[in-house]
Formats: sequence, C-alpha cells, structure tokens
Amino acid sequence: MGFYLLHEGMLDSVLHARDVHMKADGKMFPEIAKLWCAPCSMPELYDFWDDVGGVRMQSVGQIWRQQKSQEPQIVEISGSNLLTDPVNICTLDLRSISSRELESVSGKFVLPASHDGKYQGLCMWFSCVFPCIDDGSHGTVLSTAPTEPPTHWKQAVVMLPHDFTVEEGTPLAWELRLHRSALNSRHYSIEFTELDPEAVKHPLPCMCYMTKCIVLRAFLEQKEGWSEAEAGDEEGEEPDDSCSSGDKADV
Repeated sequence: MGFYLLHEGMLDSVLHARDVHMKADGKMFPEIAKLWCAPCSMPELYDFWDDVGGVRMQSVGQIWRQQKSQEPQIVEISGSNLLTDPVNICTLDLRSISSRELESVSGKFVLPASHDGKYQGLCMWFSCVFPCIDDGSHGTVLSTAPTEPPTHWKQAVVMLPHDFTVEEGTPLAWELRLHRSALNSRHYSIEFTELDPEAVKHPLPCMCYMTKCIVLRAFLEQKEGWSEAEAGDEEGEEPDDSCSSGDKADV
C-alpha cells in the first residue's frame, strides 16, 4: 500500500499478484481497504514562522505554504488536530476490484467542525481489514489514522495556502478528487477544492449551525418525540373487543 493508499500506484501491484497467484478458494491479505479524510489544523507547520529565532517571518511562511500546497505532505499529526469526524472517501473490495476502477476516486462532503480551531489542510489516511482465519473470529484492522499508534504510512495532508479560524459547528464543505495520470500510471493528481456549504447537500441530521440544519434537526427531534409518544399510547391501549380469546390478530 502506498501513502493515502493509492500513492505511486502500489495497490495495482497487489491486484496483479492476486490475479496471477491467488487460487479460487484463496484469501486476500488484506481483503478490504478504506480511504478516509478530515479537515485538520497543522500548528507545527504554520506557527513555526511566527517566531524564527525571535524574528517574525509570516511572509516567508506564506510563500513556503503556497509551495507546499502543491503536493501532499507526508507527516504525523495528532488526532486532536482533526476538525471534524472522519469521512469515508471510498471502500475497496480487494478480492474483486480491478485496476481500472482505481483510475479516479472522488466525493463531495460537508461536516460541522467538532471544536474550535484553525482550518489549515485536509488529512488523508487509510485502513485495511484482514480476513478471519477461524469462523466466528473478527478480522484484524490496520489503521493509519492519526488517532491510532504511528505507522510507516503516517498521514497525507493537502495544505491550504491560507488558514482561517473556525468555531464549533461551522460547516466545512469540500470536494476531493484523486485521478491517475494519463502519462504515468504510478502518479495521482489530488484536487482539493473548498466548497460553499450552502451549495452542498447536508446529511440528516446535520449538527452544523446553519439555520436550515437547525430547523430540520428540531423538526426531526419533534417527529421522533411524536413517534415515541404514539408508541407509548399504543402500548397502553386496551385489547380490541372485536377479537375473541380464540382469535389471532394479524401483526
């Protein structure tokens, strides 16, 4: 597996080995791979330029960040630096997927910030599920998430050239697209685009502070309260006299 799972087309080698060597009743190790992402802060790469030997060098830092934003940075970040819950970009069944299906992976997402912080980039990582050896046992999961112990793969972060402060509940919307190069099958281009939260469909319920989400959330909570009240009323109703003791009511 490569960094952010697809880096340098290393997953293609796994699929080639599967097609050439795996028997009909064989098992894939791993058998499932998932790619994840979440907006993040990167204080160790941004705050450094605020004081370099007693000199404020924010202008140099801005130029440096502009250059670094052109390619993913392979770094280790703390789980506390994730600004939202993780979202699953794609789930790959390595027992059956083809290399052609890895040509392009994309998605649009919107999530509320889980805490106050500085939005400075998008963090990507992957997890793999290994098959069960014995029936009834659980498969082993290898996760490269920033909330898990460090691994060789670290995390891949696409940096923003400019950061901005977000508050808890702020909706963060973005589009992520990974596309294989037509000139070199080992290269992927990564397009990370910030989107207007108003223009993206929000999940239900959405916990962001936009008015439409607050209204929908209140409506769903009220509807759930009505459903629970109706269920309670039905449980307390007397049996229907039209059904004699020898009859069975359809349920």
